[in-house]
Amino acid sequence: MENHTRLLEKKLRQRFVEVLSLLAAIGLCIGYAYVDLDAEMKPVRQLTLIFSLAGFVSAFVATRYFARVALGAILLILSGLTIALLTVYLDGGVQSPYVIWLIFAPLLSGFLIGPRLAYLTGSAGIIAVITTGLVLDSLPFGLAPSHSLPLLTLNLVLAILASTLVAKFTSTNMTRYRKGVNGSMEELSSKNFALEASDARFEDAMKLSQDAILIIDTNSNILVFNPAAEALYGVTADQVIGLPMPDVVIPPNLRSAHWTGFRNYLRTGVANVIGKTLRVQSLHADGTEFTAELSVKEIQWGEERQFIAYIRDLTENLRLEAEVEVQGKKIAHKARLEALGTLAGGVAHDFNNLLMVIRGYTEMLIERTDLGTDIRQQLGEIEHAGNRATEITQQLLTFSRLDSVLSEHVDIPEVVAKLVDLLARVLPDAINLKTKVEPSLWLVQSENAQLEQALMNLILNAVDAMPKGGTILLTADNVSLDEDQAMNIDGLYAGDYGYIELADEGIGMDEETMEHIFDPFYTSKAIGEGTGLGLSTAYGIVQKSGGNISVTSQPGVGTTFKIYLPRSLVMEAPSSSPTDSLSDRTGNHETILVVEDDASVRKLVVRSLLKAGYRIIEAEDGEHGYELAVQNSKEIKLVLTDLNMPRLGGEMMIRRLQLTGHNFKVIYLSGQPANEIAVEMSDQSMVINKPFNLNRLAAAVEELLQRSS
Repeated sequence: MENHTRLLEKKLRQRFVEVLSLLAAIGLCIGYAYVDLDAEMKPVRQLTLIFSLAGFVSAFVATRYFARVALGAILLILSGLTIALLTVYLDGGVQSPYVIWLIFAPLLSGFLIGPRLAYLTGSAGIIAVITTGLVLDSLPFGLAPSHSLPLLTLNLVLAILASTLVAKFTSTNMTRYRKGVNGSMEELSSKNFALEASDARFEDAMKLSQDAILIIDTNSNILVFNPAAEALYGVTADQVIGLPMPDVVIPPNLRSAHWTGFRNYLRTGVANVIGKTLRVQSLHADGTEFTAELSVKEIQWGEERQFIAYIRDLTENLRLEAEVEVQGKKIAHKARLEALGTLAGGVAHDFNNLLMVIRGYTEMLIERTDLGTDIRQQLGEIEHAGNRATEITQQLLTFSRLDSVLSEHVDIPEVVAKLVDLLARVLPDAINLKTKVEPSLWLVQSENAQLEQALMNLILNAVDAMPKGGTILLTADNVSLDEDQAMNIDGLYAGDYGYIELADEGIGMDEETMEHIFDPFYTSKAIGEGTGLGLSTAYGIVQKSGGNISVTSQPGVGTTFKIYLPRSLVMEAPSSSPTDSLSDRTGNHETILVVEDDASVRKLVVRSLLKAGYRIIEAEDGEHGYELAVQNSKEIKLVLTDLNMPRLGGEMMIRRLQLTGHNFKVIYLSGQPANEIAVEMSDQSMVINKPFNLNRLAAAVEELLQRSS
């Protein structure tokens, strides 16, 4: 920018020197045309004419054709000074009218060259005037000296001095002004450069932005339509620039509202959209609508108001949000089931001890022959209720994490066949149970009895859903899931599965009921008509088998349960033989140490074994049991201990005794299922699960005592 300013100044000076040189040359020629050629010192005048004319012409040529402005200015000034000094000398000295050039020369020098030449020409003029004034009498022009010659000389000196100072002031200020102009021009240039850079960055940002960006004017016409907008809406910028924005991106049913709100904002400044981030409906070029996030801001472009809109397609975000919500519900549902399962398992564990006492004493009372028939019948009802409570407790344990399903190799057709044979005699006549089991089904990992229990619970639930009757269809098949299919089924991986589907024509379920369908104790039946454990137990069995159970339902249409069970690596189901029933035996006064922390259970066991003919030593926990075992080690033939007790559990008590050289035959009592009891077993040990039959206990004691040590 500074170079540009200097070039401009040079051009101005060049034109000024050119014009002034040309005018001086013309004026010189005209002036000398009136000079008397016969005057004295004619050769001097001619030489002056030739020299000055040559100087003016040289100044013009140097400036015009060689762009040597400084040289031209110097030639112009020197030629002018030469004429002035000569004419002053020849035509009256300080009284000559040509002396005016001595005043003008410093001004011209300062403007064209600078203050230094102004000082030089000013000094030369002052010296010439003073010298001429002093030697006026000896000059050859023959004029009489003026009586005011000193005053005239002084005025001329002051005039030349003032001209020199004005020239210096003008030149200095011109330099300062030039620097100021250069600074302003540089600042303006920097601003322009920054603006250009900003525009370039803005344009790059527009091109690289992942969001669609539109700029519209106060008529809502599109001014800018970036590449992301082209990709989003399926049109090019050339096709839409200049068109009303609502006609391009807003669905037809919303355009009227846009125009009303936009015009109201322009009129009142009250914004419904401007300056906010909203979710809106937008329109693809093919006419399909989609949900978008819209942010609009007003911008000032010069004196024109414009509006910039940032638009982001939320289709994928909404899909992910929906998926996260579904997964969140699944996680929450699973966590809720786990929490309820833990609670159910704890409650069921405590119930085992209570049921042990209730059933045990009931069994003992029933065996009494001195009780009347009515009392024995009532006791039978108590025993029946206790058995029913035991079944519910086992269902709770199955649902809870305390009861993992045994990993057996289950033959689905065999389970279905037994189940159909059992239900055929108890289902209402209005219920039609159909099966469609494909041949050559794979074996699956589960447990026969529990899988049968799960399917029975589902069938009975379907029966309850069809009070007027209907068809229940049970189908079974082999399925192989690839990775994509497995991803859509919670908890499953790609592989082979046994597939069971149970569909009914019942009343169906609404969405709220389906959300809680597998929760324990949740039932849509009237109070007293259901425990709410049937479907939760089925869910627990399938989940613990490593499979998946899901449900689809529609009110008034029916419900379908789908079960996936992992394929077993075993090709054929193992054969099973019935277990021989244990005979009721009596003891021979052997000593048994009974260790049980629950006083009611301990009292029941002690009383039962005393009745069976054994001597009993009892302890309320493992610490006390250990002490009694050491003290009576020679008498004790068998230790009957609970596994889980405070202070010292049954297994740790036995290990301590073994470390001190005391080896006893052991029967462990536990409310946990056998497959979850992590205790070292041998032929001198046995596990009985609570609640147990007293005759079964007596038989187990007799059997273990008879085993050789």
